[in-house]
Amino acid sequence: MSYKKLFSTIVLGSVFAFGNSVFANDTNSVIHCDDCNTKATLNIYYINDTHGELVNLGKLITQLNKIKKSENPETTLISTQGDMYIGRNHKRNSAMTKLLNIAGVELFTLGNHEFDDGSASLAKELRKGNFVTLITNMEIPEGNPLNDLKTEGKLFSSYVMTKNGEKYGFIGAAPIGVNLGLFDKDNQVSVYDSEGTFVALNNEVKKLEEQGINKIIFVSHLGYFGEGGDLAIAKKTEGIDVILGGHTHLEIDGIQTKDVDKTHLTNLVLSKKGEPVVIVQTCGMAKDIGNLKVTFNTNGVINTDSMKNTISNNHIRIDKNSPTDKTIQRIVEKALGVDKVVAVAKTPFVSSGTTEERNLENPTANLLCDAAFEAAKGKNPEAVLVHSPTVRGGLVGNITTYQVKYSMLPFNGQMFYAELSEKDFVNLLNTEALTSMTTDNSQMIQVHGMKYVVDKTVKNPQNPDTICVKDIVFVDKNNNVVRKINSNNPSEKDTVKCVVAGYLFLDKRTKLILQNAKNVQLVGKEQDIVLKYLKKHKSIDAVREGRVTVIEK
Repeated sequence: MSYKKLFSTIVLGSVFAFGNSVFANDTNSVIHCDDCNTKATLNIYYINDTHGELVNLGKLITQLNKIKKSENPETTLISTQGDMYIGRNHKRNSAMTKLLNIAGVELFTLGNHEFDDGSASLAKELRKGNFVTLITNMEIPEGNPLNDLKTEGKLFSSYVMTKNGEKYGFIGAAPIGVNLGLFDKDNQVSVYDSEGTFVALNNEVKKLEEQGINKIIFVSHLGYFGEGGDLAIAKKTEGIDVILGGHTHLEIDGIQTKDVDKTHLTNLVLSKKGEPVVIVQTCGMAKDIGNLKVTFNTNGVINTDSMKNTISNNHIRIDKNSPTDKTIQRIVEKALGVDKVVAVAKTPFVSSGTTEERNLENPTANLLCDAAFEAAKGKNPEAVLVHSPTVRGGLVGNITTYQVKYSMLPFNGQMFYAELSEKDFVNLLNTEALTSMTTDNSQMIQVHGMKYVVDKTVKNPQNPDTICVKDIVFVDKNNNVVRKINSNNPSEKDTVKCVVAGYLFLDKRTKLILQNAKNVQLVGKEQDIVLKYLKKHKSIDAVREGRVTVIEK
């Protein structure tokens, strides 16, 4: 009988001990066998969800490379866990690849934002990377450019790497339930659902174990929460030892067997076999790099009492005075151009950086809506509709070109003038508002020229016919009501003149609604529209104005 099989058969009800570490009151607890000798050591640096933040990442890599000089390269591993790229700016994404190469990144997995510019652009960047890309839970159709990376030895369902004479197995996963590759048209990739992902990961782990690999690391962009998240995967699978996570932007510092607070979540649990699994992740946006020091015994099981996971105290954090290597600085400046102040936020909006902000009126999105309304003024629109997730961050103090281009509007989508029937207009608002009750990724519509209410007390929000929007009114510049729409009985003949974010013409939930739009005309790109508006107005008040009201349960 193998050690791992023996390990899972020794059950002791309520105490689980590894060396000096104890898991109390765990119904799946097991006791460590006699063989606890350290066989292998890994020093892992992990990065996730930079969202193309080159300036901060350049500073982090400068610090990381200095630290690495005093460490053993044979036992050091550098991993990224998705959403390193963002948007459709080729120069920016190419610079990201260069920075990852300078950092010595060895592992890469695919997040949702890797597909912002389609599979062809992604394949081009991955081909230039000096790292291995891992994806275990994705169907890549024939004709998709990512398939070429498989034959070129750049993309794998699983991968084996040797460090200091020890073999390690790696697998990776993209997020579940996210529409990837909107620009891929007929050969769009698809991600397995939670059950399919679980099966795919388990199958790949078994393949690795059949090759004699007993130290397995999962490079994940699934996110921490949910039935298909890292915490659930850790408990349901067999053979995974370490999960390097992303997607949910959580700074999981230290080692915890239970939740301590929002930044100290449970990240050491028992697998289905009763073996320890550690989960780590950083908050993203290139604010920090995590460091996990982990040892494995002779049977490939992690030694919990010698393990260390640090983010806030590992000295790889930055501030405005942190230095940047000159080579990195040149790469960043060439990609981003010169940063200039274009306006000031007299009344600031400090973003929490959480997805919960998408469930509320967002002052940053209001700015885009206001700018788009002014840009389309010649067409006399009544309203502007913007998709919440495409607008990021807050507005504090000086507003610069970097902030607009690379933080606030990284996707630089197009804005279109369109004429919709009242029925389609209401359907569009309602379809996106329902996501605030049915998913963790709210798509609520931000607006200008109107107000509306989202009622979360409605019954059965999973039913797409449920109406949760009401009190839809259009207002003039003095906030006087000039028109109303009955959301329960909207007209199919009367039209609404509006400016609509281009993303809504592409998304699978809303593109069918907008296929009947009339007189569709391009207004411009988001970044150009907002920069022109800011240069003209010089200052703004970033406040909530009651454009969207949410009635909570």
